[in-house]
Amino acid sequence: MKLAAAIIVLLSHGGYWVGGREQTIEIRWPIEQAMPDSVVWWELKTANVTLAADHVALAARDGKATIRIAVPAVREQTELRFVYRVVEANGIRELTSGESAVHAYADQLKDLATLTAADRLLVIDDESKLPALLNTAGAAFDRADDAPITATAKTIIVGENKLGENDPAIETLQAFARGGANVLVLKQTRAPRLWHYECADRDVTGYALDADHPLLRHLPAEAWSSLLSDSPRQVALSLKADEPALAVVHSPFESQGVNVAPLDALLLTRSIGTGRLVFCQLPLSDAATDARQQQLLVNLIEYARTPPQPTPPREEFVVPKKQKLQDTVSDIYGR
Repeated sequence: MKLAAAIIVLLSHGGYWVGGREQTIEIRWPIEQAMPDSVVWWELKTANVTLAADHVALAARDGKATIRIAVPAVREQTELRFVYRVVEANGIRELTSGESAVHAYADQLKDLATLTAADRLLVIDDESKLPALLNTAGAAFDRADDAPITATAKTIIVGENKLGENDPAIETLQAFARGGANVLVLKQTRAPRLWHYECADRDVTGYALDADHPLLRHLPAEAWSSLLSDSPRQVALSLKADEPALAVVHSPFESQGVNVAPLDALLLTRSIGTGRLVFCQLPLSDAATDARQQQLLVNLIEYARTPPQPTPPREEFVVPKKQKLQDTVSDIYGR
């Protein structure tokens, strides 16, 4: 006899998994719901083939259980199903059952070795953070704790929270961009201002994104949207109405006259001199196992290999009334 009961199933990274890596699933009863000691019987399946199966205790006193799954490596995107049954510990009653969709992707980090072979990256970050991930991927790069006085790298990556307010490295990095470098600035949350952008903690639920832009290529729009919903509080950069920058992930346009209103952005690109500045406030700390973050990191480095184009003023890519964003920016994706 099955007893109808609600249960919460939380897949790591929203179910966008890198194949060949360990992933986790948390199963728990709602706090207000008292349930007996139970057992979760689960399977990870593709079509009708079971890839992994096991069971885990779901004790009444804890109300939750964690499942760890070694996900098989895949060569291309593969749709999987996490199927579960929750049964009383005595085996008499099935309390609930269901399934969740899982999206498994090939490990993209291996592509970084080829992508960086001709032009080494310059990475400004702690050795245990982004450099450790790049080392694992076999990427070619040099590391610096701060921006060097001179640099010949065509692509410079500034790690998370490496810049402070009025940091002298900011002017140095801007000079590199003016001279032709692509400067990728990853998530900065400690300073109230980044360059001339005000930084503000925002609820990014419902933020708009241009899923056709090269910075968001290779994954469907719902994957990028889920990255926002997984982390609904983010530090966004505030753009003035006349800011010559292309916002790829930003606060929603509220009216046809949006060109006179400020815009908050989580991902933006702007050309400067003969180079480019890219600001990415989206999370990247789990790029080893999160397929969305991993693809974003690869996209950033791929994008830095494309020639910068002049960035138009915002009114040239504002969404007119009843017109989709994709239709208005299709000719400026290289910027």
